[in-house]
Amino acid sequence: MAEVNVTAAMVKELREKTGAGMMDCKKALIEKNGDMDAAVDYLRDRKRAWQQLLKRPVALPLKASLNLTSTWVEESAFWWKLTAKPTLSPRQMSSVS
Repeated sequence: MAEVNVTAAMVKELREKTGAGMMDCKKALIEKNGDMDAAVDYLRDRKRAWQQLLKRPVALPLKASLNLTSTWVEESAFWWKLTAKPTLSPRQMSSVS
């Protein structure tokens, strides 16, 4: 693979076109041998792949175990209520303490 001379002006132009980060633009230009249109498509495909990854459901355990051993935690009603109901919403969390 031939070394591509990517200038700061090329990176700046690609950043203005896409709004992507500086290093992402530089990597795209190097990957596509300095071809601006191919680099735009490359960044667009990467963004689309990232968005698809974020849409995937995440498997979470049903109940998280808390291993807290301080006296304050053991005596705190807040922590006892929190561990008794691990699925509290933020609104419910404000009423626990």
